[in-house]
Amino acid sequence: MPKKTVKASQSALRAAIYARQSKELSEGIERQVNLCKKLCRSKGWEIVKVYEDNDVSAYKNRGHGTAWAEMLDEIEELEIDVVIATNMDRLLRRVPDLAPLVATGVSVLTVDGELDLDSAEGEFMATMGAGLAQFETKRKAERQIRANDAKSAKGLPVPSRRRYGYETDGCTPIEEEAKEVRRLFKDFANGASIRSLAKDMQDRNVNPGGGKGWPISRIRGILSSVFYGGEIIHRGVVSDSEYVVPIVSKELARDVRAILSDPARRTSPGGLTRHSLTGLALCGVCGETLHHMTDYKCRKALNHVQIRTKKLEELAMWEVHKWASENEKTAVEDADSLQVRKLLLQSKEIHDRIILSQDMATWPGADIPSLKAKIAKDGKEREALEVKIEKLRSKNASHSILKKIHQAWNAPIDAKSFAKWQQAMRDSAKALGWALDENDLTPERFEKKLRIERQIAEWPTFWNAIPLDQQREIIRSVLRITVNKGSNLDRVKIDRLR
Repeated sequence: MPKKTVKASQSALRAAIYARQSKELSEGIERQVNLCKKLCRSKGWEIVKVYEDNDVSAYKNRGHGTAWAEMLDEIEELEIDVVIATNMDRLLRRVPDLAPLVATGVSVLTVDGELDLDSAEGEFMATMGAGLAQFETKRKAERQIRANDAKSAKGLPVPSRRRYGYETDGCTPIEEEAKEVRRLFKDFANGASIRSLAKDMQDRNVNPGGGKGWPISRIRGILSSVFYGGEIIHRGVVSDSEYVVPIVSKELARDVRAILSDPARRTSPGGLTRHSLTGLALCGVCGETLHHMTDYKCRKALNHVQIRTKKLEELAMWEVHKWASENEKTAVEDADSLQVRKLLLQSKEIHDRIILSQDMATWPGADIPSLKAKIAKDGKEREALEVKIEKLRSKNASHSILKKIHQAWNAPIDAKSFAKWQQAMRDSAKALGWALDENDLTPERFEKKLRIERQIAEWPTFWNAIPLDQQREIIRSVLRITVNKGSNLDRVKIDRLR
């Protein structure tokens, strides 16, 4: 494109405005654009297009997907004569970014003054400016690295965006957010999927605390972070911190990271299961699992068995209730999370051995038959270990939910509810003309009545409030449900696994 040098007398030039800032603040971009538009109006130029890079650093490569790259591609096509920015820093801060701008042949004008990139002096001044900016950036980064090293040596977290659950110092928990973090770690360790955790946070409209909602990637980032267990990481090295107040125990944080790093972890690919017994209930004819297709049906042959969704799920729900009622003592015990972590570490060691053997098979002179036999042996050992891990995780998941159930059933009564019940009993006795013995209006009697209500009347509501993947985990761990041919509910056989 032939160079058009910008002169004050020129009119009807076609201008493009470029605005950029490193942080996502619409006010900063809007202010830059308004200043550039004001300059264009004063010169009588036509604004062809406005390019905005919000939350984009000029220190890094601004490639595909940025407004900068889009502008460079469109300068010739849109016949742009001049690019306008508020100042040189907004336009570029690296010498490599100057060359493609010069190559377009476009003039550059900043609110601070014109840059004549066509002249040797103008290009030299622009190169010097970009070079100085690049030098200052690198020097600042070096200072920051030294400061971060010093902080890490003291056990302090390095500066970053505010971590969810903590104040800006990265050490002090925000209790409202910390409660949500504890819930995420506990539920994941007990069998919940990352996808279901993200959905739960979205459904409950949990305040993201400055983050961009609750995508799956953010939940994974929280669960994989060492900070929530009171540790810090710097240059790949994890160490204890006496400054970061842990939100969860170090052991739980490590358990969760071990589960996340397990190569064989079930991650529920594909669509989200929407029914509690899909893939769990069995066909009594062929033994295949049932799937939800309007009703629960055998996928292998639709004429095998079929049963109404509501009927089968209600049967499973009350069977879980019965199991929970009979296992109150078990609810006070702690889940065996330490054993899970040990098995996960063993699984990882075997996985690493398999990878090493596969790599050794490519070496010159490798004993291929021997390595194949070793890989097969390790593979079988790992498969058996994964079965143990899955069973133990299911057991821990059901144990955790059992604990929640009994905590809800045995929640202490509050004085207000007790007084309200007493008054209701007196009013009823008075209306019916009955003599009421005040000795019958005891906390023990009210507690017994309340427990029955919680156990029976409120059970369906309580069960339906449990996340679906946790419902499935407890059913998988506790029940084997087989549906036989027939029309009555007697055809459903439910065996206890525990």
